[in-house]
Amino acid sequence: SSGINAEYGERWIIANRNNVMAEGDGPGLKLVLVSSRLKNASSVISAAQSDVLCIHYKFDSCSTQSILDMIEERAAEKQFTSLGLVMHSQGGGLVICGGKDKEKILTVNKVEVGDSEEWTLLSTLITKYVSSGGRLDIIATSLVKHQEGQAL
Repeated sequence: SSGINAEYGERWIIANRNNVMAEGDGPGLKLVLVSSRLKNASSVISAAQSDVLCIHYKFDSCSTQSILDMIEERAAEKQFTSLGLVMHSQGGGLVICGGKDKEKILTVNKVEVGDSEEWTLLSTLITKYVSSGGRLDIIATSLVKHQEGQAL
C-alpha cells in the first residue's frame, strides 16, 4: 500500500497522503497536473506531499476545458504557490491532452499569439490559481533539448 487515499472519477484522480486538501489550507500549497500519458505517473502521485493537490487526468479522454473543470471542482478558490505540469513533450511543445490526431500541444508560437485552447488553459491556471509571486514548473519532459522548448 502506498499510503495514498485516492478518489477516482470518470477522467481524473485526486491524490495526496492526507486525502483531498483539508479545510483551512494556508500558504505553500502546490497544484500538480499529471498526464496519464506519462510512463511513471503513479510514481509522481505516490511522491505527492501533504501540501500538494495532485490531479491525474486521462490524456486520451480529456480536453483543455475538462481539465479546467476538474481543477475548479477540486481547487475552488484556492491559491497555490506553484503550478507543476507533469506531461510529455513532442519536439519543442508540451503535449497537454488529446487522443490520436487530436493532441493539444502548447508551443512558444501559441503562447506568443495567445489565442489557442492550450494558451487559454495555461493562462487561466496561472491567473486564477497561482498566487502572486508563484511559479510554473514544467516537469519530466525533454523540452529543454529543443530551442523552441527552451523558449517556452
